[in-house]
Formats: sequence, structure tokens, C-alpha cells
Amino acid sequence: MPIRRAAGTAALAAALLVCGCSEDDGGRTTASASPTASWRPNEFRGPVTNLCTAVSVGTLRRLRVEPSAPVRATVPRCEWQNERGDDVNRHLNMDLKVYEPPQTRLEYSATKEAAYRFRHLPGWEALGPGTPVGGFGDEAKIVRGWWPFRNLQTIRLAIRVRNAVLQVTSQQSVSLSRHRDQVSPLAELEGAAAVAVREALTRLGPPETPEPPVAAPPFAAGEVSDTGEVCEGLTAPGRLVPGITRHGAETADPMTSGCAWSEDDGERPALTIDARAFSPSPLTGETGTQIATALLRRWRGDGSPAPKLGDEARTDHLEFRKGLSRTSRLLVRHRNMLLYVDYDRWHNASKKAMDKETIGIAKAVLGNRT
Repeated sequence: MPIRRAAGTAALAAALLVCGCSEDDGGRTTASASPTASWRPNEFRGPVTNLCTAVSVGTLRRLRVEPSAPVRATVPRCEWQNERGDDVNRHLNMDLKVYEPPQTRLEYSATKEAAYRFRHLPGWEALGPGTPVGGFGDEAKIVRGWWPFRNLQTIRLAIRVRNAVLQVTSQQSVSLSRHRDQVSPLAELEGAAAVAVREALTRLGPPETPEPPVAAPPFAAGEVSDTGEVCEGLTAPGRLVPGITRHGAETADPMTSGCAWSEDDGERPALTIDARAFSPSPLTGETGTQIATALLRRWRGDGSPAPKLGDEARTDHLEFRKGLSRTSRLLVRHRNMLLYVDYDRWHNASKKAMDKETIGIAKAVLGNRT
């Protein structure tokens, strides 16, 4: 649901108090501005009141983080989390910075400083430039990440209103072998993060006229809206991980499916199969295929030659003690669906043989979809 630029500006204005200092995040001068510095009309001057209370309990529950007091609430940052050992980890972070005109360049306004910082946000180097998002402040962008070998999903939204930059990051890591049914779709994280941003910008000064919700775009022709039970009918697991019980409850979400075989003894083989289909984005208008393509290309792998599978594929490998233990990983895109296969075994396993097995599993799954 887009917000009016004026509303976001008014909300931040209500949250800012006059002061003469700002926080440096590296790389450029942000010393306290002098009275002769190039302030522009309506620029924000000073620290921010604690915006942690702006995010509603409903939004926090939607992101499955604890709706109690945030872990860290030092102005202007806050963080909520929900951690259960290595099985479930969810985090929501909010960071608001207000920039001043640099003393060394009096003609360089605080807004221009914030615009520069917005283009060079720390931590975005490995994520890419992001996709522009309309309806939030003067400029906004989003970046998504999915690292299947870490079971990690990330949504990061950044918004600039004049000389203020707000970032909201939502992360989720869930053990697929124990809690697959608790995995939130990436689209759900994206939508809830957008609501958190909207609340942070409008809680103190709601829009003059409520904006109607934005409907999600339809799936493009041929895109996957139901992954199906990707592990059903596979014969390879019985041979590759003999005697190991299959783990992972299926979810009620038709956009995700998969299974895992592993034991805690550390020296028996392990196999994970994970399929995710991606919905079109109401924030950016990107198709599910465009989102899946960006996610796959962000997962670079190790540069090994990729097999000709699906629309595109990438591989990754790990090796321990000169081959005593090996891991073969394969990520394949079929339209808007990503299929991940991770096979690990000990006792001087053959890299070539393991790659052949992961490719065979991917072919069997994709063969059921064509």
C-alpha cells in the first residue's frame, strides 16, 4: 500500500527534534554542521525519537518476531528477534539516520548528502543496487536474498525522505529438517516489511486520505503457482542415504515443498531438496520469474561449469580434508521456481559421482513439471 510523500515527510518531521549533531556511518564527513552550512527548507535537523514503538504488534506477529520490547532500542535503531537455538531464527531491524550538510562543502546540502549515502548504503555491496519502489518518500529500493544452504531469507527496504534515510531488514532462518512448516514465503516477508516501513513513516502523522491497498500482479503465463510434492516418487534418496529417515513436514503453502535426510552423528550422508516458487511483487511490479532470476544470480556458486537444466543453473562445492568429506550443491531455475539440491557425504567421495547424483535428482523433479 503506497503512502503519500507528504505524509511520510510529516511523520518524520514529527519524530525529529532540533539538534546539531549526526551519526557517521563511514566514508564521508558528517561532523556537526555550522550555522552557515547549506541547510534547505524543511530539512530534518537532529536526532530521532524512538520509532520502535511505531511498529504495531500485528506487524511484528506477521513477521513472527516477539512483540515485546525490542532487543536494542538505542535511538535511532531498534531490533526485534525470535530465536530458538539453531532451528528458528527471525530478526527485524530498523535504522533511521538523519544527515547534515558537510562542513567542508558548505554548498553541499543535507539532502544531497543523504542522496549520496542512499546510493552507497553499507552492506548493499554484495546484494546489488536493489529495485526501485514507488510511493515511499523521495526514493526507495528493495533487495531480496535467499541462501538455501543457510536456510536464510532476507528482505531489505531503504527509503529516503529529504535528508533522512530509513532502512528496515527482515531475516528468517528455519531448519528445513525440523520446522519446514514454519517457513514464511518471501512475499510474506516483503509485504510485512513494507507495512513496518509504512508504520514508521505514518504512525505519528497518518495520511490525509487513506491509500487503497495495492493488489498483487497476476502470475505470468506459464509461471508456477504450486510446486507440488517434489520429493514424492524419487528413488535416489533410498540409495544415497540408506537407512536415514526423511525429515521435514510439508507446509500449507503451495509455493514451497521439499524434504531432508540427515543424522546427527556427522559421518553419514545427508541430502536436502528444497523447491520455492515466487509470487509477483505488488511493491515493484516484478514477475515471479524476474525475482527468481535475481535470486539465482545473487547465489554465485563456485564458478564450476553448470549443467543445462531448466532455464539456468549454478553449482557449488565444499571439500574437507582433501576430499574426506564433500558437498555438491545445485540451484536450478524453472521459470519462477528455484530448485535446490544439497548432497553431502564422507569417506573420500567422488566429486564427479556426487555431481551426477544431484543433477539426476533435479532432472527427476523438473521432469514431473514439464
